[in-house]
Amino acid sequence: IWIGFTTTRDITKNLLDVIKCPEAEKIFSSMKNCESFSNGRSAYLSARLWDLFALLSENGNNKYGHVDKALEFIHSNYMHDITVEKIAQHLNLDRTYFSVIFKNKTGLSPKQYLLNYRMSIAATLITKKHIAISVVANSVGYSDLYTFSKMFKRHFGVPPSNYAIRE
Repeated sequence: IWIGFTTTRDITKNLLDVIKCPEAEKIFSSMKNCESFSNGRSAYLSARLWDLFALLSENGNNKYGHVDKALEFIHSNYMHDITVEKIAQHLNLDRTYFSVIFKNKTGLSPKQYLLNYRMSIAATLITKKHIAISVVANSVGYSDLYTFSKMFKRHFGVPPSNYAIRE
C-alpha cells in the first residue's frame, strides 16, 4: 500500500525506508471501509492516519531492538539450519532492510555474524571440551562435516583437526 502526501516541508529524510508493518493492515482495512460514509469521512481518515503514524513511530523506535532480537535468535538457534532470510522472517522484516540495520549496528552482515558466532562456539568446543570434530560440526549447525571443515579452515586458517593442537 502506498500513501502519498503533499507538504511544503522537506520530509524526505524521514521517509527513505520501505516499511513492512503487518499490524497496519487493520488500519488500512478500516480506511477502505469508510467509503460508505457520507459525512465525517475526512475526519475519520485523518484519525486513521494518526493511528498509522503512531504505529510506525513505535516500529521506528524498535529499529535496533530488532537487531537485539536477531542476536538473541542467532544465539539461541545457531545450531539449527538458520539463514538470514529465516531470521528476517522471524522478525517480520524485509530481508534487505534487516541486513542493513543489522550491519549498521554490529558492523557485520547477519551472515558474517552467524558464521563468526558458530566458529567461535566450534573453537571453544574443540579446545576446551575436546569434542570430536563431527559432533562439533553438528553442534554448530553444519550437517556436512566437509562444509564445516572448509568454513572452519577459511575462518581460522587451519583445519579443525589441527586447531586443537595449535591452541
